[in-house]
Amino acid sequence: MKKTLAKKNVKESSSDRKLPNIPASKLASPPKAVSASKEESPRNLVRYISEDAIKSRTKKDDLKNVLLLDLALREGEKKIKYIEKLEDVTRLQVLRLGFNQIQKIENVDHLVKLRELDLSCNCIDKIEGLETLVHLQVLNISSNLIETIPAWLGKKLKALREINLAANLIFSLHDIYKLRGLKDLIAFSIAGNPLCDLAHYKLFIVFHLRYLTHLDGEPISAALRQEAQARFAQDEIENFEMQLEKEEKRLHDLEGDHNKSLADFEKSQKKIKKLEAKTSRYEEQVEGLQHELEAKNELLKRKMAELNKTCQKQFRLEQELAFHKIDAKFEPLGQLMEVDEIEGGTEESSYIGQAGYRRNPLMDPHHTPRSKTLGYHRSSDISPEMQRNLHGNLDAELAEKENQIEKGKRLS
Repeated sequence: MKKTLAKKNVKESSSDRKLPNIPASKLASPPKAVSASKEESPRNLVRYISEDAIKSRTKKDDLKNVLLLDLALREGEKKIKYIEKLEDVTRLQVLRLGFNQIQKIENVDHLVKLRELDLSCNCIDKIEGLETLVHLQVLNISSNLIETIPAWLGKKLKALREINLAANLIFSLHDIYKLRGLKDLIAFSIAGNPLCDLAHYKLFIVFHLRYLTHLDGEPISAALRQEAQARFAQDEIENFEMQLEKEEKRLHDLEGDHNKSLADFEKSQKKIKKLEAKTSRYEEQVEGLQHELEAKNELLKRKMAELNKTCQKQFRLEQELAFHKIDAKFEPLGQLMEVDEIEGGTEESSYIGQAGYRRNPLMDPHHTPRSKTLGYHRSSDISPEMQRNLHGNLDAELAEKENQIEKGKRLS
């Protein structure tokens, strides 16, 4: 019910909000406050940030020398809706944009030297775009529509000393817990938020933000600190014990995962060793096959050489057989030939066979030619019996030659 009522209230204009009683030092203080009648004007005009407007407000022509820029709403001015045109004010240290209609924090991430930022009394519903402002010390976002504090605020903006979140829509104390990392935070304002209706909210804030000296504009007394310590110390111990149990459980799970990883690692090592042994065997087999291949190549070379010799021998035998067949056909020549050796003649005939002629082995060994001539028997001078003997001898020789050729072919 409280949250519903709060959301109904934020739908009203910023001029209708009831701001908490916050010291003036914590809120933006424009030179001239804007009256309620002016804010409720139906015109509701909007103005834009420009270089000329910045120069006019700061009285400086070089924007790089601007250190303080106050653009909070003044009487008679239009309201700013967008944060823009701040690219050239890179040395800016103080920026005030209170009492406007800004809905989103943007275009300030390059202002890394910024030390104070005032965005109070606007329509901002989310804290964003400030992650790079690591030197920021004072942050005023009071009287806006913020419902939660981002976790990065307590982790990245370590230099923060004052935070004003009064009159927003923060409901949970867990958001306060996110600011525990700010060791330099000394002033904090949260009044006017729904969480202020919770019991002991101040004790919770004082206990968890232990470096605070002021809460909601008032100094923190020693009695309040003691009361916070007594109220939340036991809760903190229990919380630590719960965290310790969670960490122990996580550690136990990690140990189980570690043991499982070790077992998997040992299995992997065994598999690797097996693969290495298998690879070694394969390498030995490959080496043996290479030696065997080299031996077979050498044997093949020898066989090829032998085959070449056999082919040559076969060719010679075939050639010799052909010559013998030709010689057999022309044996004997059948007439007496005279050869004049003095004039360069030879005992061989002009026949192109292996031998120019084939002597008659049946010639009478006691025959002596009358002159230096060689005699040949006519076939009519040879008896049939001698011819049969001659042809038998030739057939035997041819059969022998054919056998030799066949053996040569089988060897090849």
